[in-house]
Amino acid sequence: MPYPINATRRFPSSKIAIALLATIFLAFNVQWIWHYRSSQILDIDEAGYLGLAISNYRALMSGGLLSWIQQVEAPSIQAPITTALASLLFALTGPSVIAGMAIPLLAGTTTIVATYFLARCLIPTSGALLTAALVASCPIIATYSRSFHFAMPATAIITLALACMLRSRQFSSLYWASLFGIFLGLLPLARTMAIGFLPGLIIGAGVQVAAKRSEIHRRLLIFALSLLIGTTTAATWLLFNGSIVFGYLFNFGYGNRAAEFGTKQSMTNVASWLTTAQTFLDYIYLPHALVLISGLLASAFIAFKSLRRQGPTKSANQLIRSPIFSLILILAAGIVALTSSQNKGSAFIAPLIPLAFVIAAYLIHKSSQNRMLQGGAIAAGSTICILATVPLLSTSSALAYPREIHLPILGWWAKVTDGRGTIQLYEKGMIDAGKDDQTPVAFSPSEPLSRSHEKAYGSLIDSVSRELQSDPLGKLGVVFGFRHYLLNINSVRLSAMLSGSDIQPLAQVEPVVTGDTVAGYYNWLIHGEASNACLLLTLSGNGGQFSPIVTKPFLLQAAQKAGFIYYREWLTPSGQKLGLWKRTQGARACNKPMGRI
Repeated sequence: MPYPINATRRFPSSKIAIALLATIFLAFNVQWIWHYRSSQILDIDEAGYLGLAISNYRALMSGGLLSWIQQVEAPSIQAPITTALASLLFALTGPSVIAGMAIPLLAGTTTIVATYFLARCLIPTSGALLTAALVASCPIIATYSRSFHFAMPATAIITLALACMLRSRQFSSLYWASLFGIFLGLLPLARTMAIGFLPGLIIGAGVQVAAKRSEIHRRLLIFALSLLIGTTTAATWLLFNGSIVFGYLFNFGYGNRAAEFGTKQSMTNVASWLTTAQTFLDYIYLPHALVLISGLLASAFIAFKSLRRQGPTKSANQLIRSPIFSLILILAAGIVALTSSQNKGSAFIAPLIPLAFVIAAYLIHKSSQNRMLQGGAIAAGSTICILATVPLLSTSSALAYPREIHLPILGWWAKVTDGRGTIQLYEKGMIDAGKDDQTPVAFSPSEPLSRSHEKAYGSLIDSVSRELQSDPLGKLGVVFGFRHYLLNINSVRLSAMLSGSDIQPLAQVEPVVTGDTVAGYYNWLIHGEASNACLLLTLSGNGGQFSPIVTKPFLLQAAQKAGFIYYREWLTPSGQKLGLWKRTQGARACNKPMGRI
């Protein structure tokens, strides 16, 4: 079956339209980042990733390109593309949180354009533009384009790979097939968890090749070459980091560390699939979810009409030869990969979102050739785009306040509007975790922490960072005996790096690994990762800490037994006491001159 749209045909006016859409998306989000992320606190992942970017930047400045490559290739579980690109940008701007935010934002903008070209291979111009607009207004795409995370680079790369796959005309074009291979190889370098999407992509591409009999040997050869290009591209980093990356993925995806993110459920359990559906709903919100549901209903209508007219055999053959079949396979494989683990992560579903909207748009378009119905679908989609975009422009807007409705059959609460970005949701998580401490913080639903409270935490982080840098014992090792949303090893180290210094080595307690017992913590402090640490930080109460929370009496007993003595404390903006301990006793005592107290 031939593709419904000739992807190589030129539409100058549509290119102007997609360029305008991308520009508007870029401009709105630049304004939001400047207003809400300038001099603002970061979440623990953002701080850690920016620290990696600064390390790459320093290697580039001190040792040139070869030193930069060695630093990027250094053993790490974190995919290198986002941090490597940010470090190159820092060479022009200097290390800056705001400058770093440009990389995910540009990836989000690229995703919008790539979505248009992917959809344009299947549906007319108006539908492709609307699909790109739906993706641009989708909350998960907008919010993660405003955060220093890996979600958007991975989303841009997989969408580009899919567009190249369809443009290869079932791998008859060496040029587009080669580009597909490059993006295929770049995907795990954009986000390590995206390795889980590779089997679906390869299977879907293989189906593209097999669906057409003519020139099968030539196209198989081109397909094989694209896979070789992809493997070579991925090997530029995975060759040096593959073993630790796969160990990390299986531990956090299916091993002991996955238990931190949810209860393990069987793939045959309906509840596990409902959890995945809930995850999609939580990230894209109800208005956009209705578009995907409409696509499902349209697919049922198309299937019923085809079976009635052609019977099951001809209908199946027609579906398999259709380009949409491989896309459905890729989407289904991605959903299976996500459902197989209880760890749904931070926007792990993001790379599937543009694909899901393209499939839905195609099915809705194919379900009816009636111009009036198609016009109604475009009007409805445009309305959703506008209503979804307005709350995302400013957290002070009345529409930005979180609104939910109850879905009685499923028992879920579904978001309708919510103007908060990832950092505001992160701050809310911290506040919710601190309710047992009765944290005296006034906040609104759209802006959980006041600017003064954010600045107070920023000042505390800088103060702790300076203290650890100035104490000679800090150079031997620092350990955090708590797991706080804002005050953690990543935020403190980033503060030092932005000031031109550094703090190493740092370690943070992990109850899942050590065991939440006195013996487990003592063994960690004497023989484990923290065995060389001379400084220990502790925090009173459980406020603002993420699970699993350390049982503080157990940790304190272990610390005193391991030779740590209490030296000083700070008062946090939430009223908790942050304590500094030094190891001066026992076999592991640090025989170095004491720093100031």
